[in-house]
Amino acid sequence: FGTRSDGSPSWSPDGKSIGFTTYADAILNDQNASYAAILDVASKRVRPLTGRTLRESDPIFSPDGKHIAYFYTDGDSQVSLSQLYVTTPAGGAGTEISRAIDRPIGDAVWASDSQSLIVTAPDGLTNALYRVSLDGKFSRIEVGEITPGIPLTTTGGSEVPALRNALAADGSLVFVATWTAQPPELFVRSPNRQVTKLSDFNAQLSTIGWSAAEPIAFRTTAGVTADGLL
Repeated sequence: FGTRSDGSPSWSPDGKSIGFTTYADAILNDQNASYAAILDVASKRVRPLTGRTLRESDPIFSPDGKHIAYFYTDGDSQVSLSQLYVTTPAGGAGTEISRAIDRPIGDAVWASDSQSLIVTAPDGLTNALYRVSLDGKFSRIEVGEITPGIPLTTTGGSEVPALRNALAADGSLVFVATWTAQPPELFVRSPNRQVTKLSDFNAQLSTIGWSAAEPIAFRTTAGVTADGLL
């Protein structure tokens, strides 16, 4: 598509359209100049999904093809919350459905009935999973002591897990998770809410006597109270 850089494709269920993100270029600092677009496969015509030209990403078709979820932030994503919107394939800004969660949304996956999505978001000292319906109502998905995501090696905390294609038709959710004494492994949360470790790639690391983590709170130079782990 010319000089632009494109990514995160999502097929419509009928195979006639592809939703994707188009960027001004591949330079990281220019990726705020991105928007969601729709490609008509037969004609190869590309149109913007909403009409915006900034800070949109990752359009995802619902299983029934009637909705498209996408991410949008109204400012620099480093300081503004990334929110989840839902619109129709016809286009338009649609409806923001994640505002009540009051967290930056990291990723999302549609439920099989197309009436809700499971999303990830940082929450204090952990990452959380939420189910959010099309009307904006949400509930937290409990996974016990594990932290969904992959630890960050330089800044602490952990990246939220990727959810694209992570939800089975029966509601089973698979994700990477960790905790203080457990290196990252693959887990599944079944429809009956049971969480089970599926992989054992880091079994050797699990034999090490890792130090316990202690929550701490401290005042920042901005005058707010922050939390962390020691």
